Amino acid sequence: MTSRVLASHAAAVLLIASGCNTTNTYTSNGNGGYTSVVTNGWLAYKATVDNVREGKLDDGTMKVQIDVRSDQLNPQRFNYLFEWYDAQGMKIDSATATWQNRFIKPQETITLSAVAPTRTCSRWVLKLSDEKQPFTPNN
Repeated sequence: MTSRVLASHAAAVLLIASGCNTTNTYTSNGNGGYTSVVTNGWLAYKATVDNVREGKLDDGTMKVQIDVRSDQLNPQRFNYLFEWYDAQGMKIDSATATWQNRFIKPQETITLSAVAPTRTCSRWVLKLSDEKQPFTPNN
């Protein structure tokens, strides 16, 4: 029985370690909603998407506000990046598409905001990464 318990603990450690360098991704569906791919459960407790609001500026450029909530009992940090795509699914490069670091208090909800770099953008992707793990702009 002890060997089974040790094997379970070893498997849990491997699972946790393998999930630490992943990015949780939230993708707009074009109708004001979103889909999520959560590959890092720990990060989801630090920062998870609660609500999404999409709109347009006067010139037709898309904007988005995303409420992010922490379920932690201690202050946390995480990184985030907005990417923008046109109606054909082509990524639109932007000088503002850089990873940002954010602080969130225990049980707090904060709002992340972004404006599309051009009027041709019709979809956004929000990437969240654990602040304590290395990340690259191509995650």
